[in-house]
Amino acid sequence: MIEIFSSFDVWSWLSLGVILMLLELIVPGVFLFWVGLGSALTALVALLTDWTISDQLICFSFLSIISLFFGLFVYKKIFASDSQKQTADINDINLDFVGKTYTVSDAITEGQGKVKVGDTVWIAECQTDVAKGQKVVVEKVNGTVLLVRPKK
Repeated sequence: MIEIFSSFDVWSWLSLGVILMLLELIVPGVFLFWVGLGSALTALVALLTDWTISDQLICFSFLSIISLFFGLFVYKKIFASDSQKQTADINDINLDFVGKTYTVSDAITEGQGKVKVGDTVWIAECQTDVAKGQKVVVEKVNGTVLLVRPKK
């Protein structure tokens, strides 16, 4: 294997890096780009140093592994934030309550009371007192408690 790389110089490392990065466009996945980056960085090291081919191969291996971990970090950061944004509200049945109007079944006093939702009664919290029978609008759901405001 060393014989294959024995004639490698700066341009060979750089060419390998560019080829691997271009192959990334054709081959599905996200692996070749980072190995290509390792090769391009090895070309830079070969330009600045007088290392043997064995040293360059070790450098290439090390830089490829480092760039792969960097790539993993970058993709995790990108896809984690995107997936959290896209799926944060999916299947959250509590969001169905927000903006809807319900009737107070037990007066809301000292910030807490009960609201009739369909055939169920929910605990409701409000900053103002609301009499039994009045209408309230749900602003937010906190677990099993509806945060409401009086309907105007």
